[in-house]
Amino acid sequence: MNLQSLTSSSWISLKGLKVSATNTLELTTSFEKALKVWVWKPHVVNQRLFAAKILSNDQFSTKQDALEFMKKQPLKYGDISVLEKTGELTIPASEVLKDFAKNDTFTNDFVVVMRLLLPKSTKIYNHMFEAVFIDRTTNEATFFPILPRKLDTQHSCSDIEDKARKLGARYASISFVYKFKLKISDVGVSEIEVYILSCERKPENEPTEKWLCDVLLMKITKWSMEEVDGNLATKTSLQLVCSMLYNQLYHQLKDKYAAVLVDNWKESTDAKKFVYEDIGIATYLILMWEDEQRQLKFDVKQSFVDLGCGNGLLVYILCSEGYRGLGLDIRKRKIWDTYPPLPQMKLEEKNITPSDESLFPEYNWLIGNHSDELTPWIPVIAAKSSFTTRFLVLPCCPHDFDKKFNKKVSGESQYRTYLNFVKKVGQTCGFVMEEDALRIPSTKRICFIGKSRTYEKSEEEAIYTDIHDLIASQCDGMDMAVNNDSSWSKKFQVRGEEKVRNCTQVDLVVRENIITTVFTAIMKADQEQSIETETGQIWHTGGTVPLTDVSQMFARDTLTELKSQHGGIQTLLRNQFQIFEVRGGVVKLRNWSQENPCSRYKKPRKDSRDFIKTKLCWFHDHHPDGCPLTLEKCQFAHGIQDMKKT
Repeated sequence: MNLQSLTSSSWISLKGLKVSATNTLELTTSFEKALKVWVWKPHVVNQRLFAAKILSNDQFSTKQDALEFMKKQPLKYGDISVLEKTGELTIPASEVLKDFAKNDTFTNDFVVVMRLLLPKSTKIYNHMFEAVFIDRTTNEATFFPILPRKLDTQHSCSDIEDKARKLGARYASISFVYKFKLKISDVGVSEIEVYILSCERKPENEPTEKWLCDVLLMKITKWSMEEVDGNLATKTSLQLVCSMLYNQLYHQLKDKYAAVLVDNWKESTDAKKFVYEDIGIATYLILMWEDEQRQLKFDVKQSFVDLGCGNGLLVYILCSEGYRGLGLDIRKRKIWDTYPPLPQMKLEEKNITPSDESLFPEYNWLIGNHSDELTPWIPVIAAKSSFTTRFLVLPCCPHDFDKKFNKKVSGESQYRTYLNFVKKVGQTCGFVMEEDALRIPSTKRICFIGKSRTYEKSEEEAIYTDIHDLIASQCDGMDMAVNNDSSWSKKFQVRGEEKVRNCTQVDLVVRENIITTVFTAIMKADQEQSIETETGQIWHTGGTVPLTDVSQMFARDTLTELKSQHGGIQTLLRNQFQIFEVRGGVVKLRNWSQENPCSRYKKPRKDSRDFIKTKLCWFHDHHPDGCPLTLEKCQFAHGIQDMKKT
C-alpha cells in the first residue's frame, strides 16, 4: 500500500463539481454522509458490485497512528486476497469476516475503514479488499485497493501470486488509488474534487477515470447537497447472514436451477421474477440454517412448512438441497406436476384455518413467503406448535387476523405500520423478533425471523393468555380458549377460488358481439384513413373511437359481466391484441404492416417462433380488405390450411 501518496504532491485533479450549503459545518457533515453511502453501500452506484462487507471501522486521534495501523493491513488482508483467488485459502470465510463492523460513526479526526468489495458475478470479477483513509481535518477520503500485485514481496508467496496473475485479475470496482476532497471556500461556492496519482494515468484506466468523474463524483456531490441518512450500517440488507457467503451460494443455486426453471415455467406469472426471488430466499434460509446447525450441533438438516406456498418453487429448491419440507396452498398450481419427485418434498392443496388443528410440531420451521391473510397468524401457529418451532415471515399484502389491515400512523408508510404490527404480534407470542432486508427483486423485502423465545417453557400458559388477549383485541367474534380445539377466529376468511380476472372468460357470443360492434364503429369513424400494402393494395385502417363512446354502445348487463371478471371494455379490447390498439383513451385497428406494431407493449418472447401460425388471422377472415400482410409475412394463419402442424 503506497501510503506516501497521502502526502504526495503528484495528485492530479480529474474534475471538480460545485456544492453549496448555508454553513461550513452543514457542508462537511453532508460530505461525510455522502462518503458513507459510497463506503457502506457502493452497490447503489456500481451495479457490478453485490455489496461491501465492512471489516473494521477504526478511529485515531493522530494521523501517525492511523498510518501505522494502515501499514499492517496489506499483511492481514492482502495474503487472504491472493490465497482466495487461487483456491488455496484454508481459513473459512466466516472466520475472516466474523468481526465485521456495523457501526458507521466517525468519532475522531482520522478514520480507517477496511472493506471487502463483493462482485455480483464471481465468474467475471474477483473480490477486492480496500482501505479507506478519511482525514476529517482536511475533508479528504483516500481509497487504497489491496491487490495481489501490490503486495510487498517480502511478505507474499511469490508462487501463489504468480498463479493469481496467470488466472487474470478483473475487479468490479476501482483498482487504483483515488481520493475525494471537499474544498471549502469562505467567499464563494465550495467544490468537491476527485484525484488520482499521476503514475496511474494509463490508457487502460481511462474508462474508469471517466466513470469516476461522470458517475461517482456526481453522486457524491448530489448526496452532499441532499438530506442523506448517515446511519447506513444498520439499514443495509442481509444483516443476519454473511454477504460474501450469500453471494457465493446465490450464484451456485442460480446456475443450478434458474435456466431450467425459467424455460419450463408453466404459470402465467413472470418466470424470472419468481425464480430469482425464490432462489434469493432459499439462499438466505440455507445460510441461516447452516449457521443454526453449527451452533446447535444438529446432525440432520432442518425441516419446514411453507404456509401458502403458491407455485411451490421455494419448497422445491430447499428440498432439492436436502431439507425436508411441506408446502400447503389453497390451490394447486400447474407447475407442481413438473417438479421432479423428491422423497423429502410434499406439496398439498389444503385450506389452512388458524386453530389447534393447524399446528406443525413435527417440523422445525414455518415459512410465510407473501402469505397474505396467514401472515399475522404464523407467529401464533409457531408459538403453539412447539416450544422449539421457529419461523420466517415475509409480509406483503397487509392483513389483520380476520380482515384487511387498514391502520395508519402519521409519518409512517402503511407498509412500515404493518411491519410494526407483525413485529408486535411476534413479540406478544414470546419471540425475539429479528428484522432483516432480503436481496430479492421485490419492493416488499423486509422479513422477520423468530428463532429464540423470551420466556421459559414453564411460562407457556401465560404466553398463550397474552396471545388470546391480543387476538381478542384485534378480532370480532373471538373464539380462542387456551385449551380449545375450535377455530381461533370466527371471522377468519380463507381465500376462495381465485376470481376470474382481466375478462379472460367472457362468454364467446358476448365477446364476438363486442369485437364486431367496435370494429364496425372504427371503420365508420370520422377521419378514416388507409394505407398502401406491400402488394399495392389499399387497406382501410378506419379511424379512432373514444373509449367513453365504446362503453355507451353496450347494455348495462354486458358491462356488469365484464366488471365481474375484474375488468371492463378497455381490458377486453386490450386482450384482443391482434385486432385492436388501445392507447390514450381511444381504440383503433392494429396496423401489422408497421415494422414492429407491438414494440411499445410487449417484449418479444424468446420462444415466439413456437406461436407463429397457431392462431387464425382475424383480419384475413373479417376485414373487407383482408390482411395487410402477405401469407408468408403474417404470423397468424391465413385459413386452416396455413395453420402450423403440431
